[in-house]
Amino acid sequence: MQMNYMANILVWPCATFKEDEYLWIFHGKINALFRYNLMKEKLEYMASLVDEKSVQESLMCQIVKVSKKIYLIPHWGNHIHLYDVTLGRDTIIHLRNEEKYRGKRLFCAAYLLNNQIYCVPDSYNYFIAINPENNEIYYLFDVKKQLSDYGIDMKYITSSTINLQQEIYAVMADSNLLIKLDYEKKCFSLIKPINEKSIISHLVFLNGCKYAIEYGYDGEKRRVVRLEDGCEIYEVNSFITFGVLKDCILVDSVHENWMEVIDEHGKVIQKISEEKLLGYPMLYSYNHGILVGNEQKDYYFSRRTNKIMKVSNDKIFTRTGKLLFGKCPLNLFCGNSLYEDRYTNLEALMRLLG
Repeated sequence: MQMNYMANILVWPCATFKEDEYLWIFHGKINALFRYNLMKEKLEYMASLVDEKSVQESLMCQIVKVSKKIYLIPHWGNHIHLYDVTLGRDTIIHLRNEEKYRGKRLFCAAYLLNNQIYCVPDSYNYFIAINPENNEIYYLFDVKKQLSDYGIDMKYITSSTINLQQEIYAVMADSNLLIKLDYEKKCFSLIKPINEKSIISHLVFLNGCKYAIEYGYDGEKRRVVRLEDGCEIYEVNSFITFGVLKDCILVDSVHENWMEVIDEHGKVIQKISEEKLLGYPMLYSYNHGILVGNEQKDYYFSRRTNKIMKVSNDKIFTRTGKLLFGKCPLNLFCGNSLYEDRYTNLEALMRLLG
């Protein structure tokens, strides 16, 4: 009989869903779903997904929970998965022509709207909706085909999204174009750039306006711009990402150890410096963290310290949260994967064990 030994590993999320005092986390390096009790600071391994690599960065891009069912939307993964919390069972929801997309980034985001789960494609051709009542997939339209009608041929379609009522806006990868997806009218349109000589990335929506990170084709200077009028509100000589933090914007350095909270006019409200976690193997090459929550982002996971921190009412992080350790089956690293892993299993184990 094979013993199911448990390994104690560092955990960081690539996809999350907050539900009351629980935070559902999909691990960003391995095939493992966890549930974290925010009050008790207790992390519990729940499952690994069938027919997926055991070791792979960002298998999933989004977790959506409907009643007792958890939908896991794939990024580098092969399938959409449905995890039944009551039964503890994982089921695959098959996509049309999914075998063509093995080893490709399928989706970049998903939203639960009007009792449907809308999935925004990355390299997958279709903008789709999932009906949680019967798990049927509706193929709303072929985004790549509509892009080709504009004379645009893209390997990857989108890189960042925001949801505004009945429209989803997405940044077209490595470009200065926006895609507008109307999920009720099932129509698609392109929004031309304000600045023809730049690339935009990372969309957010704050106080009725859309903001994006803009950068030139040469150099690493990044600007935060308001897309409605092209107004630049913030500039820095560093690679950054950002997100909405209550009624402000959190600017997070990708390679350095700082982040700043700014208002809608670019005024710096708070600058935070973090020292990297020492004494443990590095799990990732980027420093920026992840804002955690559903519509209201009230927690922040720090890649630098491997802790979850709560955001207080005055938009200041409280220095709480334990080092995020969790146990998962050791056989994830012992050759049970159906596919050749990105790292050898021994290398993966050495990288992840604390």
